[in-house]
Amino acid sequence: MMKRSILGFMFSLAVLSCSNNEPSVALSYSEIGASETKKPKTEPQIESKKDSIQINFDAEHFLLCGGFEVSTMHPILSNEVLDRGQHSEKEKYYILGSKDSVSIKAYSFSDTATRKNSFYNLLDCFDETCQSIGLLDTNFQSNKYHLLLVSDVSIDWISSNKDQDRKVWMKYFEKTRLNTKYLYIFEQLKNEQVQWL
Repeated sequence: MMKRSILGFMFSLAVLSCSNNEPSVALSYSEIGASETKKPKTEPQIESKKDSIQINFDAEHFLLCGGFEVSTMHPILSNEVLDRGQHSEKEKYYILGSKDSVSIKAYSFSDTATRKNSFYNLLDCFDETCQSIGLLDTNFQSNKYHLLLVSDVSIDWISSNKDQDRKVWMKYFEKTRLNTKYLYIFEQLKNEQVQWL
């Protein structure tokens, strides 16, 4: 008897706790998920590069070496063959002045082996045309000017739509890259063959 009264009491508590004084609202079939669902509109998120691009070009030294007056400098964001290599540092930028505009690409490497690998990759696919240049081969021609300076652990690449004065650039690099000895230097004037120096 006692068990029945305890069970009855518990049953009535359960019923009372589930009951609600609010009027019941009937749900329609569409409200419980049978209707077409609208896909939320999501905008593609573009990750912006927040790398700080530092330009170490010394415009005053360049002018003192006989170069043109530089008015603006802009980073180069497009990738090159050299970007695929294992470089330790790189700088890529355009310098613009009233007389000319030049792109400068400077890569540093941790050792001679990684520099050598990157240099040969560059020669296998040189410039925008991706032409192959053999080491010390003079057959390559382009409608741009190119000056390539290769040391033990660095590659400096100057290119322009106008021919440049190699002596000005060599003087500039002598002042800004102290004690650098170049293993390979090649210059290619517009629409002329490469000269290895």
